[in-house]
Amino acid sequence: MHRLRHAAAASAGRGGARVSGATAGEGARGGLSFDAEVRRGGFVLRVAFETAAGETLGIVGPNGAGKSTLLGAVAGALPIAAGRIAVGGRVLAAQPGGERGGRARSLPRSERRIGHLDQKPRLFPHLDAAENIAFGLRARGARRREARGIAAEWLARVGLPGRERDRPSAFSGGQQQRIALARALAGDPDLVLLDEPFAALDVSSASALRDLVRGELGRLGVPALMVTHDPADLAAVADRVLVLEHGRATQEGPVDEVLDEPAAAFATRLFGRLLFRAVSTQRGTVLTSEVPLAEWCGVADLPPGGEAIVSIDPAAVRVRPADPGSAAASEHPGVPS
Repeated sequence: MHRLRHAAAASAGRGGARVSGATAGEGARGGLSFDAEVRRGGFVLRVAFETAAGETLGIVGPNGAGKSTLLGAVAGALPIAAGRIAVGGRVLAAQPGGERGGRARSLPRSERRIGHLDQKPRLFPHLDAAENIAFGLRARGARRREARGIAAEWLARVGLPGRERDRPSAFSGGQQQRIALARALAGDPDLVLLDEPFAALDVSSASALRDLVRGELGRLGVPALMVTHDPADLAAVADRVLVLEHGRATQEGPVDEVLDEPAAAFATRLFGRLLFRAVSTQRGTVLTSEVPLAEWCGVADLPPGGEAIVSIDPAAVRVRPADPGSAAASEHPGVPS
């Protein structure tokens, strides 16, 4: 381990680049600050949020909400029209008006020190596992032997020890994604971008990789952004959730809070909630559906005749036999029937 840390320091000293062994970089980190506007044709993304060091922010939203645009702006693939993006106080991009002094700047993608893990592993088929992981390290100035040593340690860390010389075709899809994770983290990034990294995996592989990603991000103390359409990803990996719709943030908060109390119709559907139209009456709030539902009091604070959409977690609904001569009855914990 001492040899790997020495190799990383020597390479950084030669060219100013940073490479790391599996334990280098663990400790104090800076968070991500995003307060920017991004324009793509007629679409405008305008959002502001912060992600602390060691925190993973899950990003959800319908197609066209701005999720890929946000990741592209952070990565340097898309310019910002206004505002500022910074990691640990280091400005990645800024446009006049985004910070004091108004000096425009934008770091090249190669200088942003960002690790990427996408839906597909995108490994080089002609390189072995160690060479794939070491590719970024070599590009930053590490010697081949040093970089392969770091890659070997990362292979062991992601559960693939001794397989440095195997090519991607020798690995399963889940194993290839583990190699891609090692590649994303081996360069000691300041920030990690996760773009639906579990979507192409089977249930077992996805569950195992979620645990691995969560553990490694926590150990490195690096902030991360994760785009997903799967609530299971949020529950297993994310600390907080940002809901995007039409280029704007419609909700942001801790995972449990957003999952339990989604504020937008899109989020309620994504999280598997049942939606009903509701009308306030003198007797209470009437939920309407194809199946007659009971009148529930106190569901919403609406004036008589007021309409709303009520979201119900299916797991919170209980059905019991009706009393003789009465209509079918159901229960919802915490809501009088």
